[in-house]
Amino acid sequence: MEGPQPVRAERPPRAYFYAANRDYLLGVREGDWKYVYNATIGREDLFNLATDPDERHDRSGENPELCRTLRQRLAAWRATAAEDLAAARGSASRRTLGSAQAIR
Repeated sequence: MEGPQPVRAERPPRAYFYAANRDYLLGVREGDWKYVYNATIGREDLFNLATDPDERHDRSGENPELCRTLRQRLAAWRATAAEDLAAARGSASRRTLGSAQAIR
């Protein structure tokens, strides 16, 4: 099947994000969970937004398998985003998003 694929009802809503200020941050929100990877220092945080909407309690130590799953999804998204960005710019430059290679 070509073109956009329909959203599967069994998959929870998912959103990805990237931010760069002092650090390079990449993240994914899936259902009630928000996973943030700081690529500059190699730190990961996991928050349950249903019970902790202010993101005060990191749950990454309690949920290593969920962190691993979300980190893998984030790495796949980053690779796709880097390819899309390079294609859009007409070059193979991946300097900005490529700095997050460590999340693999």
